[in-house]
Amino acid sequence: MQNPENDATDHPEPLVPTFLHYFSQPAILQQIGVRRLTKFLDGFSDDIRAANVLLPDAESENGDYFNLLAAVLGGAVLPARLRAALLMLEAAASRENQDCLDSTIQRRIPNVSLSNSPVDRALELWFLVPEELSQFQTNGCNDATLQPCNDVTLQPSKPSTLPPCDDVTLEPCNDSPAPNPSTTNPSIQVAGNASTLQRFNDSTAFQQLASLPPADYDRARKAEAKRLGIRVETLDAEVAKCRQLSDEAAALRSALSTLHSPLVWPEPVDGAQVLDQVSSRFSLYVKLPPGAADALALWDGHSHAFAAFALSPRLNLSSPESGCGKTTTLDLLAAMTPRPLRTESLTAPVLFRLVDQQQPILLLDEVDTFLPQDEELRGLLNAGHKRGGCAYRCEGSGNAVRAFKAFAPAVLSGIGPLPATLHDRSICIHLVKAEENEVTAHFDDLHAEIEIELCRKLARWTKDNFAAIQACDPPMPKAAFNRLGDNWRPLFAIAQIAGGYWPARALAAFTHLSARSTQSINTISQLTELTPVSSTPLSDGPNSQLSTLDSQLLLSAIRDIFAQSGATRLSSKHLVTALTLLPDRPWSNSLIHQSTNPSIRLTATWLGRRLSRFGIHPHNIQVDGRQSKGYDLADFTAAFSRFLPDSPS
Repeated sequence: MQNPENDATDHPEPLVPTFLHYFSQPAILQQIGVRRLTKFLDGFSDDIRAANVLLPDAESENGDYFNLLAAVLGGAVLPARLRAALLMLEAAASRENQDCLDSTIQRRIPNVSLSNSPVDRALELWFLVPEELSQFQTNGCNDATLQPCNDVTLQPSKPSTLPPCDDVTLEPCNDSPAPNPSTTNPSIQVAGNASTLQRFNDSTAFQQLASLPPADYDRARKAEAKRLGIRVETLDAEVAKCRQLSDEAAALRSALSTLHSPLVWPEPVDGAQVLDQVSSRFSLYVKLPPGAADALALWDGHSHAFAAFALSPRLNLSSPESGCGKTTTLDLLAAMTPRPLRTESLTAPVLFRLVDQQQPILLLDEVDTFLPQDEELRGLLNAGHKRGGCAYRCEGSGNAVRAFKAFAPAVLSGIGPLPATLHDRSICIHLVKAEENEVTAHFDDLHAEIEIELCRKLARWTKDNFAAIQACDPPMPKAAFNRLGDNWRPLFAIAQIAGGYWPARALAAFTHLSARSTQSINTISQLTELTPVSSTPLSDGPNSQLSTLDSQLLLSAIRDIFAQSGATRLSSKHLVTALTLLPDRPWSNSLIHQSTNPSIRLTATWLGRRLSRFGIHPHNIQVDGRQSKGYDLADFTAAFSRFLPDSPS
């Protein structure tokens, strides 16, 4: 238990660098186990919290937890008391102190069943007879009282607190040198083409090799593969896995460092007035359809209190082309929502953990470029619509299935419509390009003082009114039924509690936006209205888009390819090859083939993006007994009948 006189919350300890050997290795942590590690770390919970050190969630015992914890203990700057305790345990478990450790165990706890791990055996002394560990060090550290947390009343023969000093000096109980804590990987010594690793197990060796610089690993790999009795290719694959896990742990720590809750406004605020101001900020910087600014303000309010609701509607910002204000709207939302997370550079494993542990506000831009192909991410976003929803993914070498908590608000921004399952879970706002002088203000997130103040005021209002928001069952319009009503209910609840004109404004926003979203964005009249028709070949530029006429030509060409081949399904590769061979088509222009710009070259990705505007997405198919990404003829039935003449050209 913590000593009250040394409460870290009142007197935070200084942070010092940590150079750990054993506790930075996932394999050794796995030998100790989640339960015992949690019990040990609980004894330093106040210190860890005061130092703002983020530990991974220990809900389930799997390899990922041990990798993340090893990365934190091996790479973080830890509180002095925790560092001193870990170094003392490592000294007790060192090879030079094995006889002394075993002798102490036999003398003090002879009837306790212990594992073969020296670190785990030293940890048992920490739990049961902590005073015995003082023999493995000469000093404590800066008034730190190293007293473990356990539920057993101890009557030690010596004081259980260790004497203080200016630094921690770890010495073994014989004349052999103690392990050198100043080296990150002291068990690896690369010299020419040879390396020596302490023999813990294969996993330990892989972890140590993964921490080497590329040049050192290249010199060591052949000798290590021979020593481990495996092929060099196998060693390369295992080391690559370890490096990937290390990179993911670093990305997780980096993302966590960006998540900040707003500082709550110090005084009570009028919710209706704050929502008025939030709505006006959106209208100032972006050309929006009727009702959209109010819907954005209400969704923003919901994001501050989403835990009060059973559902969190996805917010979909869509447009027929780039340059319509989607990213600006995301920037405004990022400034006025709590703990926003831009996800452009995050991998699926990192994103799953962030949502599971932190429930941030997800802001996803350019989803048309990756979401149709990313089944895992679609599953996470679908599951996150409902409180208690979980997403599942396979992890580890055994592909064990793990559940991740998924409930979190999300904004999805991109060109064209969302996949059907996400569209049904979304409030949709369709943006178009502003004409000259329609929008005169430019939002700069470096000068977002007004937006940040509004975020703080929303945080205060939702905090003061959370119980009322949670209990609110707002009156809903007759047209708001089934999932459409579920999506809008949180926004109507925010409006109802805010009062004033906001219930009427919420109803007007619902009427305008729900009527718009029930019409498909992919109708000829809408495409003609929103995208200029042009038969000019695509230019080599980042904003090049297919026109309405070009989109019809693409569909017509695909229909002809299916008809001429007689196939009912074609792979993406086959379709791309066939389309490339067609003469006098916008996508077969020679300049496009020579371009290095991937956004305009005819590839499977390019094709998938264009067809997604018609609600058509590639999926796994079997062609000639082999699985590949592609399309069934049935996928195009609705688009062919809606947009093309009755007979093939």
